[in-house]
Amino acid sequence: MEYRCTEVKSRKDIRDFLGLPAAIYDRALYPRQKGLERQILTGRHPLSRDFEIVACLVRGYGQGGGQRVLARCILTFYKEDDTAYAGFFESHEDVQAVRLLFSYLADRAREKGRTSLTGPVDCSFWTRYRFKTDHFAQTYTGEPYNPPYYVRLWEAAGFTVKERYYSNYLRTPGQGDAGIKCKDRLRYSREKGYEIRHTDRRHFRQDLDAIYGLLTEVYCGFPVYKPLSRRQFRKMFGKLRWVLNFEMVFLAYHGKRLAGFLICLPNFSSSKESRCLFGKAEEYVILYMGAGRRDAGLGGALSELCREYLEKNSLRGIAALIHEGNFSGNFYKSLTTRSCHYVLLERQV
Repeated sequence: MEYRCTEVKSRKDIRDFLGLPAAIYDRALYPRQKGLERQILTGRHPLSRDFEIVACLVRGYGQGGGQRVLARCILTFYKEDDTAYAGFFESHEDVQAVRLLFSYLADRAREKGRTSLTGPVDCSFWTRYRFKTDHFAQTYTGEPYNPPYYVRLWEAAGFTVKERYYSNYLRTPGQGDAGIKCKDRLRYSREKGYEIRHTDRRHFRQDLDAIYGLLTEVYCGFPVYKPLSRRQFRKMFGKLRWVLNFEMVFLAYHGKRLAGFLICLPNFSSSKESRCLFGKAEEYVILYMGAGRRDAGLGGALSELCREYLEKNSLRGIAALIHEGNFSGNFYKSLTTRSCHYVLLERQV
């Protein structure tokens, strides 16, 4: 078979790019992102003005003249960044195709003065990044998902692990699971004048703006983080108001200042174990949590309120995508039944 790597230029190229995942994934686990991918390829995504992309396909050509799309990737360039970000990667289990793909992308990165490739990053910290490395039989809402062989393909193309992450699956809490330290932090926070409440549709936009200010402050030191404007944040996350269970959004205000947040998403997984209806679910993904620098202890206070809700309503939880070494991994430790792991990779060019 002859292998060729070409950039995505034509409408057929775009169709081939968008069509590859359907040839790789079980439909029950397929991470459907066609709308997002089309926006990125056509420069119409809310973040598109912040970066440049090079999208590539590797096709294999047989002796009879037939062709098959074997691999794809988008390389993303940010100004004044020494790293280029490789994402929207999909591939059949073909080492030669992936080595050709990354050889081409490394050349493009060098041409633009970059010194390394990092990924998988689907263009932005705010979309999707990381590879899953175990427990492939099930996925949850917001989890990166990929076939088991993807990490091996990247390592064969010269990548090594740069960062590690994990998610903890939590059983339904019982009365004996209340953590003394977190309960104390909740009581202390209330004594110090923090008001912890939920949002609703009427106040959602106002609260979303407050979350933007604190979340971008808390997350700015995370790997592959890139800033975004308030308007971009609204466009990307404003639609959450239609799927959230507002009782699982915990906001800690000190006066008019948002001091901490804990935001859970219903798990819309296709698994029969997790049924959802109008924002209600049997399982919740604890996806976003943070507190201001001057608000020590709020993370434990918010975690205790979340635990109480899970217990009261006989629900399960998933503490999602925790950076290895992050203190938040200590919350819900006694409830953990199993963990899933993820990696971010890097190679020099």
